[in-house]
Amino acid sequence: VHPCQGDFCVSRHFHPQLIVQLMAEGFLPMCSHDEILLPKLHEERCCILLQQNKDNGNGNNNNGSLHTGKSTRKKAKNYALTYNQAWEDVVEGCQEQHGNHCWLYPRLVESFQAIHRAGCQGQPFLATIMDNTSNNNNEPSQFPVRLHSVELWSLPKSKTNNNANKGSNNKNGKKKKDQPSEKEQERQVEEEEEERQLRLVAGEIGYSVGGIYTSLTGFTKESSAGSIQLAALGSALKLQGFCVWDLGMMMDYKQNLGAIGQERSQFVRLVHEHRWRTECELAPPPLSTLTDDERNDADHADFGRNARTLIDEALALAHGSASGGAND
Repeated sequence: VHPCQGDFCVSRHFHPQLIVQLMAEGFLPMCSHDEILLPKLHEERCCILLQQNKDNGNGNNNNGSLHTGKSTRKKAKNYALTYNQAWEDVVEGCQEQHGNHCWLYPRLVESFQAIHRAGCQGQPFLATIMDNTSNNNNEPSQFPVRLHSVELWSLPKSKTNNNANKGSNNKNGKKKKDQPSEKEQERQVEEEEEERQLRLVAGEIGYSVGGIYTSLTGFTKESSAGSIQLAALGSALKLQGFCVWDLGMMMDYKQNLGAIGQERSQFVRLVHEHRWRTECELAPPPLSTLTDDERNDADHADFGRNARTLIDEALALAHGSASGGAND
């Protein structure tokens, strides 16, 4: 790995162990169109300090703590969050959404998949770091690095909701003027069938190093789904003891989540401080391992963790309360 322009380094090697080592030092591994590895360490990194609660007294969320908007929280009840259940679908979703601007080229994806697979099989790659403060013999220390897919699913609508408006067209005893065509009827059946299925509507890939989780890239397929996925993921990370959520380059929507900028030296100190917290793990939640057929069964509406529940639990933790967020 060699220094390059600005925030980037450059390498022609894509071995998973090299990428794991780069992640453990705070680099964000990217790739050029001609498949050259471009590890990036931003001059300013966008971070949320997950164990810091919002309480600055002025109504602004500018202290680096996680923030979830009321509208996002309300909509979240119709979605479920899972981890490591649809890696290929998430990667494909990112590539489709970002098109020519997507840096997920084949060689990097292949290495990412090897790191992801090893973690899911319970044998994650280990980063080896010489840490003079952790022992007296200056011996290298090792800790796991895991690469995850995060999925947000739209939950099936209940039969009650599906049937709520049936017959409303005849409310005043009037008949419909026109019967739907055969094609319209087929489309209606398809839409009703789709409403009974779990649908992947947003997701991302990211990696965890000790108490730090880094979001790499993501996608969304419907309005508000991206905001809900981020809010639910941030809540899940907070509940599972993660300390830092690394969001890469600063952008407006990340600031709305509560992120603040960390200068490079500050960010590197955060990495060195929290990468040893091996008790943090983004493990799959209960009920998240289902077959494709089960995912399409409306009876499995408890698939994964409900996004609203995750948000409320994190809010309760932030406020030191045993109950969830505000009532509807």
